[in-house]
Formats: sequence, C-alpha cells, structure tokens
Amino acid sequence: MEYKLSHAVWEITYACNMNCMHCGSSCGEKYPDELTNEEALALCDDLVGLGLKQITLSGGEPFMRPDWSDLAKRFSTQGVAANVISNGWFITEELIDKAFESGLRNIGMSVDGLKETHDTIRKSGSFDRLMKAMDLCKERKMPVAVNTCINNRNLGELAGMRDMLNQKGVLKWQFQIARPMGNFLKHQDLVLEPSRVDELLDFAYETTQQGRIQIHLGDDIGYYSAKQDAINSAISGGKPVGQWTGCHAGKRVIGVRANGDIIGCLSIRDNRYIEGNVRKIPLKELWTRPGAFAWNRDLTKKDLKGFCSSCQHGAVCLGGCAGVKLTMTGSMEENKYCHYRNSIIKQSRDIESLDNYDDLMRYGETSVSQKSYQMADLYFQRALELKPQDARAIDFLGFVNFFLENYEISKGYNEKALELNPANAYAHKGLGLCLSRLGKLQEGILEITKAIEMSGDNNLDYYMDLVAVLDENRRTKEAFKILKQVRKTSPDFKKKSEGVYNFLVKKLG
Repeated sequence: MEYKLSHAVWEITYACNMNCMHCGSSCGEKYPDELTNEEALALCDDLVGLGLKQITLSGGEPFMRPDWSDLAKRFSTQGVAANVISNGWFITEELIDKAFESGLRNIGMSVDGLKETHDTIRKSGSFDRLMKAMDLCKERKMPVAVNTCINNRNLGELAGMRDMLNQKGVLKWQFQIARPMGNFLKHQDLVLEPSRVDELLDFAYETTQQGRIQIHLGDDIGYYSAKQDAINSAISGGKPVGQWTGCHAGKRVIGVRANGDIIGCLSIRDNRYIEGNVRKIPLKELWTRPGAFAWNRDLTKKDLKGFCSSCQHGAVCLGGCAGVKLTMTGSMEENKYCHYRNSIIKQSRDIESLDNYDDLMRYGETSVSQKSYQMADLYFQRALELKPQDARAIDFLGFVNFFLENYEISKGYNEKALELNPANAYAHKGLGLCLSRLGKLQEGILEITKAIEMSGDNNLDYYMDLVAVLDENRRTKEAFKILKQVRKTSPDFKKKSEGVYNFLVKKLG
C-alpha cells in the first residue's frame, strides 16, 4: 500500500521560556544538535516533495527560533498551509506583521484554564500576557486558534473558558488529552480518567450546538459517537463526515523533532519508535522504505487486547490514538479512552440485569438487523447464561462474532453448536468460514462442503459462501467454475447470483 503524507507537526526548537506541567517534551533549553537553518530549509523542501498539505510548527516555543519565519515562508510559498502553536508570550505587532509576511494561516495559542489554573500550569503572568496577545491578533486581523490540553483540573473550567474565548472572537478551539509523559509524569493526579471522555464530548457537543466557536477534537478523543459525528460535521459546514478510520501516524501524518529525528507522531516520546534521522537517511527513504512505521502500518486487529480485541470497530479503529495507548497503558494494544467502549460497558451492566430469555433473543435479533453486532453479542451472551445449552443462542453468537471479526471466538461457538448437533449444516458453514479466515483454507472448504451436502435442496446460499472463500483466497477460476455450474440448476439462484457472476467475469477478464 502506498502511504501519502498530508500533515506534519515539527518541533522546530526545544527552547522555551516556560516549563509547563503537562509538557510532553520537557522543553526548556535549546538542544545543541537542533537542525541548522540550511538543514531545516532543505527538510521543508523534502516534506513538500512528499506531498505535504499542512504543517504545524511547534516547540518548545517556536517563536524562540530566530528563523521560524523562514521556515513558514518556505512552506507557504510552495502551497503548504502553515501555522504555529505558541504560548503567546512573545507576540507583538512586529511579530504579527512577520507572521503575515511569512504566510502563516493562523497563530495557535495554548490556553490551559482560567487565569489561576493557566498560570499554575504554565507560568505566573502568562494568562494576562496571552490575553493581550489575543487582543493584538484580533486588532490586526490575524486569525487565532486555541488549543487546550484537558486534565482533571481544567475540565471543570471549560464553560468559563468558552465565555472568555467567545469574547476574544476565537473561532476555532481544539481539545486533546494531557498525557502522562515528560513533565506530566510528575502530576499523575491530574491525568483524566477514561470515564470523563464522555463529559468532554458532552461539552464539545453543547458548544458546537451554540454555533459561535468551532470545536476540533484531537485524534485522542472519541470514538464512534453520534455527538462526535455532529461536531465533525459542523466543521465541514453540515456535510456528513466519515467515521474515525484509525490513527494516521506514519500513514498520513509525520512528526519531526528539532534534531531531525523522524517519528510517526510527536505525542510518542518513546525513542524506540524513531524511524531515523534526516541527517543520516533522506526523508523520502524513511517514509517509503519497506518496514517503515511498521508499528502502525502493519497493525491489525489480532494485535489488540482487552476490549479493543473484540470491538466491532477494531479492524478499522485499531485501538485509536497510538499516543494515548502507549502513554496510558505502556503498549499499543488497548485504548481505554474511548466513548464507544464506555457506552458498551455501561450497556453491558444493564443487560446483565435482564432475565427474560425471549426478550434477550428478540433484542439481540433486532441488534443484528441494525448491524449493531457488539450489542447483539451482549444480548445473546446473556441469553446463553440463562440457557447454557441453547442451540439458537449459540448459532447467533457464532454469527455475530464472525461479523465482529472475532474469528477464534466464532469458531468456538460453531464447534460448540456441532457438539450439540453434528448435523447442524449452518454451524459447519460457519466453522468453515472461520477456518478460512484463520488461514486454514482447506479445512474451511471441507466444512463448507459438508454444509452443502447436509442441506440438500437448501444449499444454494452455502455455495455462495464457498465461492466467496475461494475468490478471497485467489482461487477465482475455481470459484467461477462452481458458480457457473450451480447457476444452471436453479433460475432463482441464477438471478440471485447475477451480481457475483458479473463481478467474477470482470475480474477474470
């Protein structure tokens, strides 16, 4: 698969006039090995050459790097949207003029709470200085975007912050979760609990509904929430937007450290994930070489654990934000900061209190019809607890777990169904599909063939499953031959299989 770079975040310097409690980079002094002006400008061109569309220059405090405007201009003159994330301390009329000249789209400013909280997190006097910087930008018509790192201290101040930002005319406000890395490792009591993600989403949705300020949720907040969809839709002018498709680090996004180290995302501070340094290996090679960013590019659902390993969205989401997974759990295997996870866990507790088998089966079947397989799984599991040998519940559990892509679990339910009734053609078919997805193709074909033989005149659907398995495993000619033969036996099947038949004809040329 070809990965196309679109966004980058570049820590252009570690120099900073503050020592923020939540700083993941533990910035302060400029590092002696930061890229020179010549090296940095060359890297600008290399990023553009990979197709970059948007760049955020960060730090440290980026305005403490003397040539920040050279870098911004190098990007903007080549069609790349450039912006800066600043603490606001150094913003003057002259700096704003320089920002306009360099082509900056906006100046992002970090606001971490109301005055007392912000100054505690950052530096005494920083809030008042930031407010003056915002006023200055507003007077000179420089667009301002605000970023807030959410923690247990400032979550309760968001409403007051919103009032203040509305007064300042701020139109964009981004949230991200403050993570236990860098300086914030010393303040574990301020790390947001997973359950409070929903509280943050509720506030973001309410603010979006007010329509005055546009909320941007970081990739570490979500996922699969109707409120999140509404928030993202508002950004696109009310147009529907696709749901979360997984972490883009190393796929569409790249992080650049001040010394030229390349990493998938700057929220990942673990040096094991550094791909290399542009002083030693050209950026293009770091991006395109085999095995690049394998920790994310090669990640699959089978690598996940906990709730994520059985989640309905696991194959696409892959556990969400890599930075959250790594900092909160120490691995890339599970993400507890997930709205969908919170929702399912809450509903599972409610389902545990239900004790009517017929109701549970009905709710489960309704969930299947709505393709809400996670919920269906919970209902059928509870039904099976009430009737441990119930063949109907077992069949459904095999079915829904196949669609959840939990093939080992589905395989187990189909095997249990066959223990109860070895002549269960449906379970043979289900077992065959699972085996084929688990890499045991021949065993899978044998099971589906058994289902066909057992089902007599009702075997046409099972033939379709056999054709699909063969085609998925590059045995398209064999699949087409079987399909062609079976189509001769039934006018109804011929009509039903017309789409698949035409697809295979086109595929075979």
